[in-house]
Amino acid sequence: MNKVIFIGRLGKDAQVRGSSDRPIVAFTLAVNSPMPNGETDTQWFSCSAFNTLAKFLAGVLPKKGTRVLIEGKVKRRTFTDSQGVEKTDMEVIVDHFQFIDPRDPRPDTSATDGSPSAYAHDAQARAPHDIWR
Repeated sequence: MNKVIFIGRLGKDAQVRGSSDRPIVAFTLAVNSPMPNGETDTQWFSCSAFNTLAKFLAGVLPKKGTRVLIEGKVKRRTFTDSQGVEKTDMEVIVDHFQFIDPRDPRPDTSATDGSPSAYAHDAQARAPHDIWR
């Protein structure tokens, strides 16, 4: 069985690729694990969402620092970098996405009227409900 569950924070704002009817939403997730010596080990994961989940995430575009729970499966991908070197990477294909915090602690007030953005409102309204693909 190939299944992972992570709780972490987005390392940067989610990015949308693909078309509006078939978006792919990509983001990085930082997952902290406590160490026996009291320090914290941070692991970084590349994540991608597809289909219905991607359409939802494209509408709210989770921001850097947002705390989330994801479930999915690990997939190995091979690509060629800009120097022509073939590389292998592990990616999490996200099947389940859940906002952990009840609201965005840093509301985006970039709306033209100074009100919180649709993302901040949506995150408050949806959390902690599950978002399924």
